[in-house]
Amino acid sequence: MKVFINSYACSPYKGSEPGMGWKFVHALMPYHELHVVVEEENFREHIERYKAEHPEEFKNAWQKKVYKLAKELDAKENFDLVHHLNMAGYREPGYEWNLGKPSVWGPIGGFENVPWCMIPSMGLRGKIFYTFYNIINTWQMHTNSRVKSAMKKTNVLISATAKIQDKIKELYGRDSVLIPEVGFEGNADNPFAIRNEEEKLRICWSGIHEPRKSLNLLLDALAKDKRDNIELHVLGKGSETKKWKSQAEKLGLKNIKWYGQIDRSEALNVMQSCHLFCIT
Repeated sequence: MKVFINSYACSPYKGSEPGMGWKFVHALMPYHELHVVVEEENFREHIERYKAEHPEEFKNAWQKKVYKLAKELDAKENFDLVHHLNMAGYREPGYEWNLGKPSVWGPIGGFENVPWCMIPSMGLRGKIFYTFYNIINTWQMHTNSRVKSAMKKTNVLISATAKIQDKIKELYGRDSVLIPEVGFEGNADNPFAIRNEEEKLRICWSGIHEPRKSLNLLLDALAKDKRDNIELHVLGKGSETKKWKSQAEKLGLKNIKWYGQIDRSEALNVMQSCHLFCIT
């Protein structure tokens, strides 16, 4: 089939949204003729970081341009299917479902609010931001008319998690296919390091350093363990890096290696060298 794909972020050399976009495209390549539109300047370092933190500021005008282009290309190519792939947040469903062609949207994410019990641990800036985020997110998922239209008119919906699958059913009365937007691609027979008794326990944590990622909870937990047999390997960087490093110093945590932002292949090697992966 000829398939039009709107993939705002798409890269074979990155993880997260760009990596997810590429993996979907790459998996479809052997079977169909793909026409993929991506945002060409999205991966310059500073712009990428800002857009990841404020995607709503960039996507809508770009999506309208993509829809116009999709109509022009469809008149020439006569697509059999259109797929709105990412960004994964539900707030931006694109416009391809208006083309009158069989359509797919997803994996869809963004419906989960930050648990209220977690907000006090996020610091003043995090408390203010995520309190308002929860309120606005709840309001948007119930009232956004374009999201409602896209949910109604798109032929097949893909949900990123089981909870989102339930939420789509609850809010919009639609069934969706569950395909997680992340997955393991290493050695399935030996996906992680096996710890010897004399070794330190190596824990890996990875993510953008912002309040909602809550590395501070893991630091507090490690400080309660008085043994000196744990190493923490921290990937990523962000607005909270300096604060979390200061917290670790005050807590007397010495066995921490801060990697910063590193290549995806190197990050995977670090993960697989550890005994435990922790998501806070």
